[in-house]
Amino acid sequence: MRKMSMAVVAFAVVAALISGCSSSKPPRYGIKSGTIKYEINPGQGLTLEQTLYFEDFGRKEAVVTNSMSVMGTDTVYRHTLSITTPQYIYSIDMDSKSGVRLYNDPAKMVKKMLEVIDKSDLSDEQKQQLSNIVEQQKESFNTEMPLIKEIKKLEPVRTDTFMGKECEVYKVNETLNAEVYMWKSIPLKIVDATGNVLQEAIEINTDPVQPGVFEVPEEIEIQDYIERFAESLKRQTG
Repeated sequence: MRKMSMAVVAFAVVAALISGCSSSKPPRYGIKSGTIKYEINPGQGLTLEQTLYFEDFGRKEAVVTNSMSVMGTDTVYRHTLSITTPQYIYSIDMDSKSGVRLYNDPAKMVKKMLEVIDKSDLSDEQKQQLSNIVEQQKESFNTEMPLIKEIKKLEPVRTDTFMGKECEVYKVNETLNAEVYMWKSIPLKIVDATGNVLQEAIEINTDPVQPGVFEVPEEIEIQDYIERFAESLKRQTG
């Protein structure tokens, strides 16, 4: 299997914990509440700080990411926010004050998209082709990272202490060659095969999180993903 780049894994692993949980599903984590701040150093001129907030054992999550990338003589800063509730997933660009909302249910996402396709002005052949593509891409609406999926299939190689927490250490090989320190199903540290620390928690707080953290800021303009999809089809057929 083709391995993912270190930069992609380290950048996305925390945000990618958002994986379609709902109140009827099992808890994601072994602790009810938490705020965890991370430093992420994937290299390639990219530096990130991320903060993971969660409540209800991970059924509610918010991930704030502040990144800085250096490209030649230019430095680019980005600020993003991801919010997961039992009903929706919000992906927000804090710089442009805009975001998109998806159903927190891959099956429902596909169903809604197929309904849009069926009502569109596409030809029958085009409808069938696009419907097939959507069906094939169902898994893409489950935003759980391959790294986390791989860990779920493995047994820990040892236990170790990090930030005063007893962690299970997993050796991953499919997604990247690294060791991942997991505490109560939360990744606290990722170390590659050469000993470079790609990601590590720098602060851990298990106090309850304020409810407002999981709400979309008032100044953000949110577009529904299904509505955006429908509009794109109208433009193609218009």
